[in-house]
Amino acid sequence: MARNRLHGSLPEVSEEMVSYNETATSSIRQDWETPQEFFDVVDAEFNFTRDVCAVPETAKCDKFFSPSDNGLAQKWSGMCWMNPPYSQSIPKWLSKAYREACSGDATVVCLVPARMGPRWFHEFAPAAEIRLLKGRLKFVGAKTGAPFDAMLMIFHAHLDPAGIVRLWDWKKQIYPTAQLYLGRDPKEPHSRDEL
Repeated sequence: MARNRLHGSLPEVSEEMVSYNETATSSIRQDWETPQEFFDVVDAEFNFTRDVCAVPETAKCDKFFSPSDNGLAQKWSGMCWMNPPYSQSIPKWLSKAYREACSGDATVVCLVPARMGPRWFHEFAPAAEIRLLKGRLKFVGAKTGAPFDAMLMIFHAHLDPAGIVRLWDWKKQIYPTAQLYLGRDPKEPHSRDEL
């Protein structure tokens, strides 16, 4: 069984997590497509092999799991892209991404709202690399930018490295020197992947 490095066990997705704030995640549409320009920048770094949560019209990879495939019930492997429905199901999708990364078979890059209040953030952030995106994304088909900030939660295979927060200006494709390390001694040596 996979273990959470900070808490000692895999976080359980409770009903409280699922219903954390229905009004903050309510939307009539749940299939907003990731902006291609943004995806191309992230894909250039990760070289995705599968979109684990898509419909045929919005899939970012040739291989994808559609609602009829039920990505939550499938085995994930390789470099996976995930833009889940921004609804009460976010904790379930993050839990699945976490478990698949723990298996060592997948690295999962998740595009989710940048909300630090919900319990799901506090349960899964310590095991992920977090990139807080500069600016708000304009999803394909939307008239305006999203009404919320977004972030990438990256669950690396075997969860290494994890617990890193970066402020990321994806349009410049650079990493700022200011980084915050969660749950780590800043004097510890860091791998080159973290810089």
